[in-house]
Amino acid sequence: MEKPIFEAEIIEGLEDFARRELKGIGARFDHEAPYVPGSIRFRLGKSQQRLGRLRLVNSVYRVHVFDVPRPKALLGQQHLDRILQSLSTHIAEIGKKNVRSFRLEAAGKESAVFQRLTAQLSQRLNLPHDAEAADLLIRIKPAPTKDKEKKNGWEMLVRLHARPLATRSWRTFNYPGAIAGPIAAAMLQMVADQPKDNILNLMCGSGTLLAELEEEDGLVSAGCDLNFSALSGAKNNLTAVGRSAYLQQADATQLPYASGRFDLILADLPWGQLIGEGQDMGALYQSVLTEAGRVAVPGGSFVVITQLKKQFYIALEKQSFWTQMQKVPLKMARTTPDIYLLRKF
Repeated sequence: MEKPIFEAEIIEGLEDFARRELKGIGARFDHEAPYVPGSIRFRLGKSQQRLGRLRLVNSVYRVHVFDVPRPKALLGQQHLDRILQSLSTHIAEIGKKNVRSFRLEAAGKESAVFQRLTAQLSQRLNLPHDAEAADLLIRIKPAPTKDKEKKNGWEMLVRLHARPLATRSWRTFNYPGAIAGPIAAAMLQMVADQPKDNILNLMCGSGTLLAELEEEDGLVSAGCDLNFSALSGAKNNLTAVGRSAYLQQADATQLPYASGRFDLILADLPWGQLIGEGQDMGALYQSVLTEAGRVAVPGGSFVVITQLKKQFYIALEKQSFWTQMQKVPLKMARTTPDIYLLRKF
C-alpha cells in the first residue's frame, strides 16, 4: 500500500532546515513534484505521530488527490462521499471535542461552487464555517504540475492539527515583534554542532530563543532585556516549556557580564518598530556587536536576525570581533529578514 502524501508549509528560506528535520523522521521526498517556495511534499508511513513534534515547519497537511477537471466535480456524490469520509476520519483522529468549526480556503472561494461545497460540509459534518479561525482547516487547489499545459486534477489539503505547529503551546505571553518558533529553531540549528555550554540571549523579549533551546546537560543560559514586563513574560514562557535561564534587566550595549564568558550569543535585533524611528539603528547595532564580541569566547558564535540589512552590514564592517560565516534570507508576508551566523576569531 502506497504511503500517504503530506505537504509541509514552511517559512520561505527555511526549506533546507525543514527537509533535514523531515528526513530525520523517515520522510521520503517527491523529487518529481514541482518546486514551490515555502512547501515540501513528502510521504511518511508509520511514524506519523512524530509530525506533531516538528519544530521547523508552520503546518503539515494530508494531501488527497482527485482526478477531476474542475472543482464543480467535487460536488458529485462519489467525490463528495470521499471528502466527507476523509474529513470524518481526520476529526476522529484529533478528537471531536477539539474541532468546533472549519474553514475552507480556495482561490475563488466566493464562487457558487465553493459556497455549495462549504454548505454541504457544514451540514454533513455538523460544523459551523468560520472564515477567520477554525480548528479544521481545508484547502482546495489545483494539483501542482511541472507542465503548465497539463492538468493533474484537484487536491484537498487537510491540516493535521487544530492549530499550526508554529503556534507554540508554551507561549503564554505574547510580545510585539517576537520571532516565530520555527525561525528561532532554525537559528539554533545553525550552531547545532558547535560548543554551547554558556548561552546568552541579548534583547531576549518574551524568551522565544531561550524556549527553543534543546535540553542539554550542563547548559547554562542567560537572557537580558531592558523591558521588565518582557522579562516577566519570558519567565512565564520558560516555565511553561520547562526551561530555566538567568534573566536580567540589562542594556545590550553595556552588559553586566565578564569578558570571554559565552560560547553562543543569540539576538533578534530591533528593527525600529518598538524603540522608535528616531533611534540610530546603525549605531545601536555597532554597539551591540562590539559588546557581544567582548563577552564571547574566542571561536564563539553569534546568531542574529534583522530586517535592517544595510545598517547591519555597515555596523559589521566597523567592528573588529566578528566575521560572517553564513546568511539565510527569509521571505514572509510583510518582512524579508536575514539570519546571520557570525564567528569570533
